Amino acid sequence: AEAAAARRAAAEGPSWEWEVPSGAKGAQVAVKVMTSPIASLTAALEALLEEPCGCFEQTSSTTYPTVMALTYFLGRPDTPPTLVEKAVALVEKGYKRLTSFEVKESGGFEWFGAAPAHEALTSYGLALFLDMRKVWQPAEGMKEMLDRTRAFLRQRRDDPGATFHFSTQHLDQFGGAPANVARAYVLWSLSAEPGEADGLDAQVAALHAEASTSEDAYVIALAAGTLFNLRRSTDALGHAKRLVSFQEADGRVARGKTSITSSLGDALLVETTSLAVLAWLKAGTGMESAARAGVEWLATKNTGGRFGSTQATVLALKAIIAYETILGSGERPEEVTLFVDGVAFATKPPPAGLGTMLIFDDVAPAAAPGKHNLQLVARGGTAALPYTATLTYRADLPSTCPSRRLSLETRVGSGGEQPVEVGEGETVEVVVKVARVEGSNEGEGGAVVADRPALGMTVAVVGLPGGLEPRFDRLAELRREGQIDWFELRGGNEVVLYWRYLKENKEVRLEAIGGVPGRYTGRASRAYEYYFDECKAWSDVPLSAHVVAGAQTGA
Repeated sequence: AEAAAARRAAAEGPSWEWEVPSGAKGAQVAVKVMTSPIASLTAALEALLEEPCGCFEQTSSTTYPTVMALTYFLGRPDTPPTLVEKAVALVEKGYKRLTSFEVKESGGFEWFGAAPAHEALTSYGLALFLDMRKVWQPAEGMKEMLDRTRAFLRQRRDDPGATFHFSTQHLDQFGGAPANVARAYVLWSLSAEPGEADGLDAQVAALHAEASTSEDAYVIALAAGTLFNLRRSTDALGHAKRLVSFQEADGRVARGKTSITSSLGDALLVETTSLAVLAWLKAGTGMESAARAGVEWLATKNTGGRFGSTQATVLALKAIIAYETILGSGERPEEVTLFVDGVAFATKPPPAGLGTMLIFDDVAPAAAPGKHNLQLVARGGTAALPYTATLTYRADLPSTCPSRRLSLETRVGSGGEQPVEVGEGETVEVVVKVARVEGSNEGEGGAVVADRPALGMTVAVVGLPGGLEPRFDRLAELRREGQIDWFELRGGNEVVLYWRYLKENKEVRLEAIGGVPGRYTGRASRAYEYYFDECKAWSDVPLSAHVVAGAQTGA
């Protein structure tokens, strides 16, 4: 389980509180102060590398930030060559995997490469590849792939309707984004390079007209960015100024109604604020203070190195790098002091070098059971330094999010008893049930919901006991049968199941084989919406098994 807070280290000494549960095991606290945007990006990459990476967007969740890091590295003469070499290697590896998800029949991309291609996901991929091309290209093939990608998107335009043709199924799969939001996102992506939006005058005019009267900050930000890309600065500036009126006192840009992924909570705020910051940076004079406030708020959402979903993290990092490149981050402080419950724990100077972090590790006083107040105070300097403070501890079962829209049940064997006895070499059934439930945002009570619009991509992570080995052939069979859309095996004996969207409740029966004899308890299993990943539903009891040497138990 993890609880984290993030603020900015400044002279006024920001502080935060958390409570260490009395039953927490092995609690540890660490505080990392980012000395530059690249340091913040490095922390994000470390966190993202721990996430499942079984589909196009999840692969991009590490590749895209690396592309932005490489962009920053190549613009600085003091960048160590080893950093550039490492980033190039990661980008090349990511490119090869991402292009494996191209739909060969039509061009365009889909989460797992199956036809038909997905318009909005393809637009996201186009933005990634265009940024990638500025800093790295393969020996051959990228130009042709980009041509196919653009051609696919152009073929989807609907000129009489001043929009694009979007499959209803695809809109469900990508989280139910309305067609006007999808149109805005596609245009924003296509307009990233001069000439790429030629012939889309009807769609651009409709977006401009809609944004002029809309109260949806997300759509307005996409419109501003699109029009800046098209050199229509006067029209774009009008939308950028409207966005300033949507900015809250703490720097966030609120009143976004939904995003391309139908994000909720913090993810939607991060996406909207990031797009607004990118627009303000292109606007130039008069928007610097709004951009600065937006970036400082984004830094507060860097929890454990991530900013929420993939979309939120990528846009936040893109805004942070653009801000640093255009406006810089100011003079660093001479030293930073960490206080715990009013007592100075340690004082350290920011380390020199690109991409470094000032780390306060093993903050033992803040890891004791009970409530604690932590505070960072910087002396000297003008830079607002992002930081993350992370409390980690072990627990048999983390708390389920009260706003969840899913429930998860898991069991090993035909009965409900734990631990189940399994003979060495014996096959046992593992049952996984994922159901729609009524969360706090849809009503109270936790009742199962059968007749609701589909949720977007849904993930279930099943923690098998260490002595059980999942049967790969059974997982492949479930995929062929359409019971799951994709799967992957992760370290820690976890099986990750994916559904492009969740319309009906799912019950999946995996199989595992008894391995090394002994008694085992698996990691806690969880299910969540990919675009609402801060809200997880955890199984009631971790799976456990007793593997018996040379026995056949009949479980």
